[in-house]
Amino acid sequence: MKNKKKNRSSYSLSAELKNALKYLLIWGMILIFSAYLLSDSEILGNVKQQARPDTWSMIGVGGSFEEEFTCKTNCLSGVELFLSTESASVAGTFQITLYQNEREIQSWQASRLTISSGDTTYFRLDQKLTECKGQKFRIVLDGAKGDTGVAAGLVSQKDDTQTLAYRIISRPFPKSLVFLVIGAAAAVMLVIFAFLKRRQLRAEVVFAVVYIFMSICTLAAVPAFNSPDEYSHYLRSYEVSRGYLTSEGNGGNDLFSYGRTFNSGLVPEFSAKDHVSLWDIGENADQRIDREKTQFYGFGNTALYAPTSYLPQAVGIRIADLFTDRPMVLAYAGRIANMLMFGLFFFFAIRLTPVGKNFLVLLGLVPVNIQSANSMSADALALALTVALAAFVLAMRYKQKEVMSRRQLIWMYVLTGFLCLCKVVYMPFCLLLFLIPKERFKSRKNYWFHVVCAGAVILILSFGWLVIASRYLC
Repeated sequence: MKNKKKNRSSYSLSAELKNALKYLLIWGMILIFSAYLLSDSEILGNVKQQARPDTWSMIGVGGSFEEEFTCKTNCLSGVELFLSTESASVAGTFQITLYQNEREIQSWQASRLTISSGDTTYFRLDQKLTECKGQKFRIVLDGAKGDTGVAAGLVSQKDDTQTLAYRIISRPFPKSLVFLVIGAAAAVMLVIFAFLKRRQLRAEVVFAVVYIFMSICTLAAVPAFNSPDEYSHYLRSYEVSRGYLTSEGNGGNDLFSYGRTFNSGLVPEFSAKDHVSLWDIGENADQRIDREKTQFYGFGNTALYAPTSYLPQAVGIRIADLFTDRPMVLAYAGRIANMLMFGLFFFFAIRLTPVGKNFLVLLGLVPVNIQSANSMSADALALALTVALAAFVLAMRYKQKEVMSRRQLIWMYVLTGFLCLCKVVYMPFCLLLFLIPKERFKSRKNYWFHVVCAGAVILILSFGWLVIASRYLC
């Protein structure tokens, strides 16, 4: 008897040791991947001000680009320039010089070989400058020798001139500190996951905890308007929040001639640019909507979507609009509402389905789906509805034994109708309804009645909106 207890104890210890080693292996892989990413990044800077490029020009002999600015921070550690390598067969050099009140502070010589593979290249000052706030600085890029094969990012001005795009770095973040934060966050996440698994909690509870953690990290790491077409998704969501189901035209003949006229300042100036940074968010956090002026906003690429695709975002924006006129707050309210919708749909789908619970947990936690859910994209609702409909059908087929109730029939039609309104390409997923056994209906006649009704709903909604959306296609 004692030997049996000893064997069980040894087996339990061995299983716990294996689990501990497994979590340590996962944690180690996260650290290795983080170290690789950090080593590949040239600078993790505290950006205090910047001018992002809207055009590019090759750096050649005799060419000169510069930018003059008033520093908004007390400490200056270096500058970043938007430089891109365009040719791999040349190695001409050029010079960057920083002036303070027309006094040369430092100069750097650069070439294609010293340019960072990222968006910007960091030029560090040998000695940090202090008490810089209010001081005038000038950055000059010139002195090219030979073919450099490098293009400089420029900013177009109203007087048709072009100035050098730049970033000011105040205090760079130590990579070691960032590495420690990532390691600590990963350790906390693994401890929580191990605790939940040890408590044998339901799959949907585990999903909810991990999903909330990952969503908070995503909202903090990926700034608003940084996801694909988020500018247009935001405007379409705002349009729906104001009660407009369709968009209007301004008389043009291109895709972005469709949209709607709203108050000026509804979107930050940077929102249509690529690679929006957290600095952009902080710099424009206090921007207000101008209730005195109006302008036309074009978003024909999202006017194609049915208004139901933006209901979660529209609800979040509408609630926030009752308390504030800051577009940044409206944007994040729409993001959070979309994130909550996606999480709730997956939570109840995992609870409802009799099979494949772990698969749905993994599907909901795929990084690309997490990012979509934490943006204002309409794709998050489409995926959530598809999963919810599949879970409903599986529950009706394998879990439920009695006839469907009126409430279940209503849910069947709601999920089907909303899904086929997302995009016409999702219409084939509605064929999943045929997997529901005839025994779940009151009679054979009742079964065929709902087949006809569901088919009519699918065809009318899908092709009806397709006809409406076709007017936005140029």
